[in-house]
Amino acid sequence: MLFKIERLLLETEYLSVIVVGFFLFLLVSLVITYKKRKDFIFSTPFDSIILILLYLSLFLGGPRGTQELIHQPVDKIRLVRIAVMISLISTIGVKQFVEKKITLFQFRGAIGLMTIYSVMAMLSAVYSPMPLLSLWKGFEVFTFVFIFSYFLAKITTLPQLEKFINLNWIILVSILVTVYIGAFATPERAFKQIPGALLPYQLMGVWPHINPNTLAEISAILSLVILSRLLQVNFFSKKAIAYGGMLIITLLTLILSQSRTSLFAFGLGTIVLLIFYKRPLLLFYTFLLLVVLILLPQATNIFTNYVLRGQKLEFFYSMSGRLYFWPLVWKIFKQSPLIGYGFYAGHRVGFYSIVMKRYGVGGLSTFDNTYLDVLFGIGLIGIIPFLSAIATIWKRFLFSLRDNKFPSEYQNRWETIKIEIFCVFLIIMARSFTGPSFHIFHISLPLLLVIAVSTEVMLDIIKRGSIKTQKFNESIISP
Repeated sequence: MLFKIERLLLETEYLSVIVVGFFLFLLVSLVITYKKRKDFIFSTPFDSIILILLYLSLFLGGPRGTQELIHQPVDKIRLVRIAVMISLISTIGVKQFVEKKITLFQFRGAIGLMTIYSVMAMLSAVYSPMPLLSLWKGFEVFTFVFIFSYFLAKITTLPQLEKFINLNWIILVSILVTVYIGAFATPERAFKQIPGALLPYQLMGVWPHINPNTLAEISAILSLVILSRLLQVNFFSKKAIAYGGMLIITLLTLILSQSRTSLFAFGLGTIVLLIFYKRPLLLFYTFLLLVVLILLPQATNIFTNYVLRGQKLEFFYSMSGRLYFWPLVWKIFKQSPLIGYGFYAGHRVGFYSIVMKRYGVGGLSTFDNTYLDVLFGIGLIGIIPFLSAIATIWKRFLFSLRDNKFPSEYQNRWETIKIEIFCVFLIIMARSFTGPSFHIFHISLPLLLVIAVSTEVMLDIIKRGSIKTQKFNESIISP
């Protein structure tokens, strides 16, 4: 009885804190911006509210153990999440029907391939150990892809794309704000203890629950976006001071969350930014700092202890134990390589049952590798469109690197969008090799879809234009 009451309070806490805090901050931000520029988001708040609700749904529910998942695949809070998603799809559908724009959905490029992937995920319910779980987890992915196909059809010009991307960054900033609200209100829950680590506590989100690794991913992305903006302004201007202050907060969050993958990806992204913006002096100082860390024993010890997080070297070199269980996952996968064991339920329930029966050990909530998760869940038939979507995004990036000379008023904005989405792609790709990411209902999923939409729109703009400035100018500002 006490457990049920505690669970109910937790669910109420999620709903109240997220809906009130998250929305108040976002809506105030949007109202202020909307007054300044009435065309901020597609000349209407409808699309921005849809996107905000979509991100909000990510945090309707907390982590659950395997036994709890088996006992109750869809609890009350997840029913709310499903209702939100169905409402979003229905609202967009009705709006398009009323406006007689039923065809205003574009399933092409990476968006089309992710649609195929999500449909296969839902169809895996036929052979899944928990059909309902596979069906609704696949439906979550499908919902995101469907709504971003709507955005892909709506965004046709560079200003629209710029506003769309900025809204996503505003949402990430809002998520970061909720983390610090939770940290100040309940520090005992926000700071997870790590025995033996250089920093004995690891920051995480409380209202809503945000895993330290996910928090580090968000912080690394925002840090690179802010650094990109900072490198474009005068270092003594008011903008530079504002960007500098925000960068300190996001970097502090990245350090406190103590996720090695995101930290190293941020370091690589910083080098990419310095090369892109042609800052040789800053690049020199960055490499000089690395040399100092290597040569000075004290600095090396501090950095090593921070990275180890209290782990022994042997365990660290095994990628925190991943190299111990990945061979077992691969061995079991080879017994059903074509279709896998059912989307999501395969690794959460199917793997648990298999290893308990054959090896007498417990299961895992994730394989800590996006591609193993996909292979184990829906096999080769699922990994093919999934990898093809990633390859398509890379292909679009390479195409955008062509020497496209836009009018001066648009050139900087074009370059900024290009480098920012590349850096975000770098972070989420790094994260995909060491944890769950854009293959399931995760913060990385909408970020991947933002990149997919952006690269498709950029390709359209380039194809509509030519080397002549005037035609490029027309391609940027009009469909």
